[in-house]
Amino acid sequence: MADIIPVGVVGGGKGGEQFLAILSQSSQIKVMFICDPNPAAPGLAMARKLGIPTHSSTDEVALEGIQFVFEVTGSAKVLAMLREKIPAEKLIDNRTAFFLFSVLNEVNRKTNQQVEKDIHDIRTQILASTTKNSEMLHAINTIANELRIVGLNMSIEASRLGQQAAGFTVIADKVQQSVLAVKNMAQEIAKVNSGMLLTMENVEATRKRLAESMTASDGTTSGGSPGAGHQSPSPTV
Repeated sequence: MADIIPVGVVGGGKGGEQFLAILSQSSQIKVMFICDPNPAAPGLAMARKLGIPTHSSTDEVALEGIQFVFEVTGSAKVLAMLREKIPAEKLIDNRTAFFLFSVLNEVNRKTNQQVEKDIHDIRTQILASTTKNSEMLHAINTIANELRIVGLNMSIEASRLGQQAAGFTVIADKVQQSVLAVKNMAQEIAKVNSGMLLTMENVEATRKRLAESMTASDGTTSGGSPGAGHQSPSPTV
């Protein structure tokens, strides 16, 4: 299993919120903090929901152990101040962060599209199997009803013939037993069908959640680069 990469984010405006949304979906990246002097910044609000520590300045956090710090304010002044405190190999500026943001978002989008396609294929297969099972169930029930009628007729005929139809009675009993066996088989198929329908409902619910996630992701992407859009006041770094 790959090591978890601890990172920090400077800038809690709209761009910081977008970048945080992408980073939080990774199983190999852990956001250790996000900084912005505006306590009402959208990025900080999201961080609180995700349980990520929020700060007004990098002076409040221990940078030791942090592998990368993303500057997503788009402010040259903030970037210059951070360069005085953070080694160049650990500091990722807004332009580079935007590039990574675009790559991660595209990978996420394509993955979601593939999962969406797989779910659609599974749903189609389940629906086809359910339809086939329903046809088989109808045929089995038809046969069972016909056998039941044959068995009843044989029983009536055996009663009419009396002792001479002893063998006839045995056959009639066997037919009735076959009817019960076929009915039991039909019930089992019906249970399987119900289970498949329930599975299809769960698959459809998953598909809808994924579609909502993709829509939200598209909305995030349309906001532009992490440093674009609404900007919080420059963080006191």
